[in-house]
Amino acid sequence: MTLSAEQHMPNEPSSGKDIQAAITREQVRLALRHLPVMQLASFVVALLLAYTVRTLVPIENIATWILMVLLIVTSRIIFYIRFARVQDEQFNGDLWKNVYLLMVFASGILWGLSSVLIFPAGDHGRISMFLLMIAGLSAATTVSHSSLRFAPAAWMTPVLLLFAIRCFIEGDENEYIMGILSIVYLIALLGLSLNNHASITSSIVHRFENLKLLNEVRQSEAGYRNLFNSINDAIYILDENGRLLDMNKGAETMHGCERVAMLGKTPDMLAAPGLSVLADVGVAIRKALKGEPQLIEFFGIHSDGTTFPQEVRFVPATYGGNRVVIAVARDISERKRVEVEQLRTQKIEAVGVLAGGIAHDFNNLLQAALGFLAVAKMKVDQRDRVLLMLEKAENALQMSVDLTTQLVTFSKGGKPVTKSIALGPVIESATRFALSGSPSDCRFDVSSELWPADADEGQITQVIQNIVINADQAMEGGGIITVTARNRDCGEVSAAGTPGPGRWIEIVVRDTGSGISEEDLPRIFEPYFTTKTTGSGLGLATSYSIIRNHGGMIEVSSRKNKGSSFTIWLPAGGALADSAVRAEPPGALRRGRVLIMDDEEVVRDSVGAMLDTLGQEVEYAADGAEAVQCYRTALSAGSPFDVVILDVTVRGGMGGEEAIGRLKELDPSVVAVVSSGYSDKALVSNYAQYGFQAFLPKPFSLESLQAVLGSLLR
Repeated sequence: MTLSAEQHMPNEPSSGKDIQAAITREQVRLALRHLPVMQLASFVVALLLAYTVRTLVPIENIATWILMVLLIVTSRIIFYIRFARVQDEQFNGDLWKNVYLLMVFASGILWGLSSVLIFPAGDHGRISMFLLMIAGLSAATTVSHSSLRFAPAAWMTPVLLLFAIRCFIEGDENEYIMGILSIVYLIALLGLSLNNHASITSSIVHRFENLKLLNEVRQSEAGYRNLFNSINDAIYILDENGRLLDMNKGAETMHGCERVAMLGKTPDMLAAPGLSVLADVGVAIRKALKGEPQLIEFFGIHSDGTTFPQEVRFVPATYGGNRVVIAVARDISERKRVEVEQLRTQKIEAVGVLAGGIAHDFNNLLQAALGFLAVAKMKVDQRDRVLLMLEKAENALQMSVDLTTQLVTFSKGGKPVTKSIALGPVIESATRFALSGSPSDCRFDVSSELWPADADEGQITQVIQNIVINADQAMEGGGIITVTARNRDCGEVSAAGTPGPGRWIEIVVRDTGSGISEEDLPRIFEPYFTTKTTGSGLGLATSYSIIRNHGGMIEVSSRKNKGSSFTIWLPAGGALADSAVRAEPPGALRRGRVLIMDDEEVVRDSVGAMLDTLGQEVEYAADGAEAVQCYRTALSAGSPFDVVILDVTVRGGMGGEEAIGRLKELDPSVVAVVSSGYSDKALVSNYAQYGFQAFLPKPFSLESLQAVLGSLLR
């Protein structure tokens, strides 16, 4: 059997008071590692020495010496066998070391007696051979015994010293020289053995220290892994190419996949097809590697195919000596659901805040209209006075139309649908509407050359209203709100204080209110954060989300009791879209046949009266199906309608969109006008694509109706 220190050392303690005992045990193991081989070699050398001097030394001396060597070899083999039984235990290293040293010293004395019992006196050649063999054994002992400090000296000293003494006793010049050489050799080997012992001991200590460090690393890694896996959020470690190096239990749970199966894969394996923009992930990784932490929203996919929104933060880190990116993802499904619910609630609350002011304005306008109409009825015999009253009533109603238009705009929301719009009117309309019934005053500084923006008009209106309402609420008893808008061309290089290079529109809303504290300022765009006793705290968060989805940026600056300033940055767009009807200049209005389709009888009657005033022949339909039937009948009778006016939305019946398709099937040359009081449908903004020739937004005046008919009836 062969002992291996490598097999036992990992079981040894690596720190504390037992470290020295562990080192001693390791030294004993090393010393005993080659003991059987060394004993076999020493017995062979003993036989060779006996054979060499067989003719010069009495046979009794040779036999006695050989038996003594055999005895010591046997005892040491027995010692080795007994040690092999305890080598895996925490044995007493000092005891085994002392016994081993005693046996080594006994062996050294025995070999030293060879200079007495079998010394080849008078034969210089054999004395030289005798010295050579003794020197070889001494060198081997130095190598095999150096793990124990005094073991080489315990064997070599009696052997070489007795040999030198015998040479000096012989008194011959050659023997003197060999005696001196043996002493010099002894001193050299003793020095070498001490150096070897220091090196071996140092190596053992270093190995124990490395073992201690290894244990600490393992404990640290185990602690890291436990912490890593205890976090509920999904954590991914990505290399520079975006490949997954590691992921925690949270990620396995979130995606329903095994860690081992995902290692080496790229984020597209975890992304929801068609919902996630993988280019955003690549950009985020590159920026994070440059030391710029990133935060994006990303749609993940579960193993069962279900998708869910994530908020993913990318930060740079070092992993295994390499630059990596740590991505921490959080499932925000619940937050998104709550945001949708809160958005609905916030809209209702916003309308509630404005309801009093709107009712106030409507009541005033309706009072004016009713008053003027009442006076007109009583003064029917005074034509000029009646016309004046009717004109004033009409003006009051037109102001009501403006107010309802703003209310319709305010009601828009949902997924952004962008088109090129002029921001100036949107900003002013939204601001005035938000301040309806408020004691606060607003001042505008909007550039007359403001660039158009590609935006969702309803959502931008909502942003302006949210910020203005917030500013109004910050000024108890009223105050002044200043709204400015200007162009900012940053060229190809990002200018200081701007979101980046390019053409931007900067909108600033300033108030003179109480301001925002430094503690609250960083949190004002967080969902559900509010310092007010009313409201959901989602208004500014919604505004932030809308602007970000438009590719813009919103920021705030404030000083306590000095007011606040909100700055909105929107990318400039292209040319303005045609959102209103541009009727051709009316020609001579000829008499024609007009079909009116509207589900409201009062609308049909009023528009019919206006058409009758314009000299037109009118027929009516309550829904699209009736309109199609009327048109078919007229077409069969040889008296088709010259113009059809269709309402877009019909409650419980066919609307204008389906009706125009049916009419086109009957008569591809049908002339149709679409009319609606809610102008955010694609049918209205792109009426020509649906087969209409014009658009009449309700409510419309007699002049507007005449202008449209004038462009169609020539």
